[in-house]
Amino acid sequence: MKKIQFASLAVLAALMLFQGVASAKTISGKVAGIDAAANKLSVSYTDLATGKEEKVEVTIKPETTYSGVAAFADLKEGQAVSVDAVEGTGTEGLFATSINVAAVEPKAEQVVEKALTSIPPAAEKTEEHKEM
Repeated sequence: MKKIQFASLAVLAALMLFQGVASAKTISGKVAGIDAAANKLSVSYTDLATGKEEKVEVTIKPETTYSGVAAFADLKEGQAVSVDAVEGTGTEGLFATSINVAAVEPKAEQVVEKALTSIPPAAEKTEEHKEM
């Protein structure tokens, strides 16, 4: 009898663990909208399965953590973000557990300019090389 109870508890624990993993999501995309009054963030992303542009809304909680910005108020439309979220119960939607703002990549012109300025000047030719 105790073996059956133990097996039942083990199965129940495994199902609970699996359910917790299945409800976590990571959304990587760009900030498409900010509703500060409702504590909601919209993120647009490309669905890899369909190739279509999608938009998802997540609710920001006081315990949401941030990387790349100090707070929700510092987010701006168009920023590249990665949002870790969990599904609420019923129709509550998604709740953000963490938001990571990607570092801004330099423009191509800045990269080229830096590359050109980092090239050392050509060494002066010695008398021996000038004759060649």
